Amino acid sequence: MSFIINLKTVSCDLQPCFDYIIGKKLSTTPIKVLSNISLETCLSQCKSLADCLSTNYHRHEFIYQLINRKKNNNEALLDDWDYIHKELPDIAHQTEKICGVIVCNNYSSCLHTSTGKDVCIATDCSEPLLTLKNGIVTSRTNSPISASYGCIPGYTGVGSKNTIFCPPGGKWTPLYYRCERPGMDH
Repeated sequence: MSFIINLKTVSCDLQPCFDYIIGKKLSTTPIKVLSNISLETCLSQCKSLADCLSTNYHRHEFIYQLINRKKNNNEALLDDWDYIHKELPDIAHQTEKICGVIVCNNYSSCLHTSTGKDVCIATDCSEPLLTLKNGIVTSRTNSPISASYGCIPGYTGVGSKNTIFCPPGGKWTPLYYRCERPGMDH
């Protein structure tokens, strides 16, 4: 048995087919979005991130969403034939993801060195993404770690810098940008 993913055939001999849920997705905000990588690389990335428990793969846009949740009684999978969902087997919660003999924090990845040692390396910001009143995140990058903001309809951006950055394991730079209604006194 095999099926098509990203114009490649994945054989059940390589990956158990029962682990893939075709036509379903977990509807939640992803912790990271990846594109133009193989299914195996995506799963490897999810396994290495301390807070990744499942993935959604968009079959037409070739985009992977890394997710910090699994389906449960409160969050069921939604029908969407554009997606394939996969959960990491045998791991129910982030605290069960072990890197050698330690557990990485939620902004670190477990890396396996050429000497066979497992180490946790900071790969994301140590604090959550900043929120902007009446604003939205228009883009995010992973290298460098950044987020750019825009305003919702009816609001205008004010300020010189609408992009913030974060060193791995660090904190976000200040956001010198706000969203205001045109014509309002401030």
